[in-house]
Amino acid sequence: MSTRAALRFIRYYICGDFKKAKKKKSDEREQLDSNEKCSFPLSNYADEHVENFIKLLDANVRSQVEYSDFKGLEEELARVRYNEIPFSLVSISNKIKMNYGDVTKDSSQSDYAALPSYVLLGAAVKEMDDLKLEQVDEDKIVLWRDAINSALNVQFKVDFFKEHLKRIARAYFGLKANDGKRKEKLRNIDVKVIKTEDDKELNSDDKEEEQTSKVRLLCLREAEYFQGKRLTTGLLR
Repeated sequence: MSTRAALRFIRYYICGDFKKAKKKKSDEREQLDSNEKCSFPLSNYADEHVENFIKLLDANVRSQVEYSDFKGLEEELARVRYNEIPFSLVSISNKIKMNYGDVTKDSSQSDYAALPSYVLLGAAVKEMDDLKLEQVDEDKIVLWRDAINSALNVQFKVDFFKEHLKRIARAYFGLKANDGKRKEKLRNIDVKVIKTEDDKELNSDDKEEEQTSKVRLLCLREAEYFQGKRLTTGLLR
């Protein structure tokens, strides 16, 4: 599944329409039925958004991440021998080995067969090392998940990468929580309760509970941790 298709799939999942989501083949890529729409954008903060997004990241699904998803990677690979990794990934590879040892040693595949997954993993980690939290979006997080899953699916010992990615995701939502709080103060808009026959009542106690929920506080804490830092902080640094 392409990164965009995966993100649309996540939006359906978060909206609670996981069972209703319809997948179609188009140019050998899976796409979701565009007639079904999410009732709220992923850009807004809510505890439910975070919890369901983390579940999607935690799922070890088969990915279709490709070299072309990483800028310049295909060109670099064309300049090296078949059994080598690109020069730009050598430093990242060395840091992984220095911190975690040989993560490929228990792989069920030969070094040659497992190399593509190792390159994709290195490319994802390099992007984490190059970017800061403010430069990340949902598409990028899903892409990194796919690269990590590619490594997990050939039995690389990289579970810690998945855990780190979930920290980044929570930090990402923490930024949105902070942004939403600032906008609310600027607008100074009172919360209005809209009741319908099928809707649950929303009151000020509900709002206050979400503002101080454990999920939200964890996201805010992770956002503060990564603020102004490379996203490999705590992983390779």
